[in-house]
Amino acid sequence: MDPIRSTKKDHHRPSQDGDDGMVPSLTLESQPETEVTPSHYSDAPVSEKWLYTMLQDLWATIHMEIKQITVELKRELFKL
Repeated sequence: MDPIRSTKKDHHRPSQDGDDGMVPSLTLESQPETEVTPSHYSDAPVSEKWLYTMLQDLWATIHMEIKQITVELKRELFKL
């Protein structure tokens, strides 16, 4: 399974446009945790779990922003 595919909910928010308000989440398949060292910060190792947590938060934020923009566009469209 692709780890970027959306799966069950991690976040939930009320919806204004009739959908269920579920935010797809990113999952980390069962793999041993490894340390990742970005090349431009060679002295600052970052855990893979932390990176995926940040990616999940970013995904949830992007998803909510897209949903909000969609709602606003629908409102503007119905005004025409």
